[in-house]
Amino acid sequence: MNDDKSQIDKGSRGKNLYSVNRRGFLQGLGSGIVILFTLGELPRGWAGRGGSGGGFDAHLHIGEDGRVTCYTSRVEQGQGIMTSLAQSLADELDVSLESVEMVMSDTALCPDDGPTWGSTTTPTFGPVLRAAGAEARAILIELASLRLNVPKDQLAVEEGVVFDKNQESRTITYGELTEGKTIERYLQLAPSIKTVGQYNLIGNPINRIDAAQKVTGQAMYTGDFQVPGMVHARVLRPPSHGARLKSLDSSAVDSMDGYEVVRDGELVAILHEYPDLAENALSMLNADYDIPEPRFDDETVFDYFMNNTGQSNVEGMAGNVQGGGRTPLERV
Repeated sequence: MNDDKSQIDKGSRGKNLYSVNRRGFLQGLGSGIVILFTLGELPRGWAGRGGSGGGFDAHLHIGEDGRVTCYTSRVEQGQGIMTSLAQSLADELDVSLESVEMVMSDTALCPDDGPTWGSTTTPTFGPVLRAAGAEARAILIELASLRLNVPKDQLAVEEGVVFDKNQESRTITYGELTEGKTIERYLQLAPSIKTVGQYNLIGNPINRIDAAQKVTGQAMYTGDFQVPGMVHARVLRPPSHGARLKSLDSSAVDSMDGYEVVRDGELVAILHEYPDLAENALSMLNADYDIPEPRFDDETVFDYFMNNTGQSNVEGMAGNVQGGGRTPLERV
């Protein structure tokens, strides 16, 4: 964990940020440039909460050290968006990929910019994030123009360093431009983003940001998280669909320290500090079920479904299923 993230965590982690105003949270980020942006016509999540200027769905922060942090509720589930989003943002800002940190799905830090489902992050959130990066770059160019006393169109950026194209020794870094300032901007109209010929990172093969953590065992998964007093539950599954629990003898488990049997109607579960021990204890429960007669078996399953599909609308029937409908020469 880098120092920037640690500082943010000290002031914010563990709190429900939806209960604090926007201004208080932004102050916790320290000086730098903050780009706030919404998705769609109406902001969600933080809409109307605290401060002036309305709500926002997501934001990015450029700190005094030049590091870029993006906060989003989107979730990295192995599909690679942690890397692809950082890749796109770094490209628009003209910074190195290593200087970008994605803070994802952290409910103590991230506004709500929607769920992660159906492969929608890249087409819906990606372009907005790129536009925010382009907006941030435009702001930094404006600041550099004033500091270097050079027209904006005479400036270029590489690896987070703004330089005079006519005198490349005259430079200023993003970090130097943000130092001691807190600049808050709302992304209203999407600025021009880069096109294919201008890409430096987008479209290039890049190792995933979380690859090293995964292969070294440092990556945190759901089963790795622990909180004080936490126990794991393992549910006793009925032997078949529709089976009803008639009786339960849990005396063998009740007599053991550290175990707890929970029953709520048909639901039976064992609680223990360790999930594998809870799982093993399931075999010690003596449960008696009322199992209904099966409605079909391997020989009657076809007829069962044909007779229980409800009303159907057959548009037409053709071909010969038994013959396959093709000659050997047609089978490719």
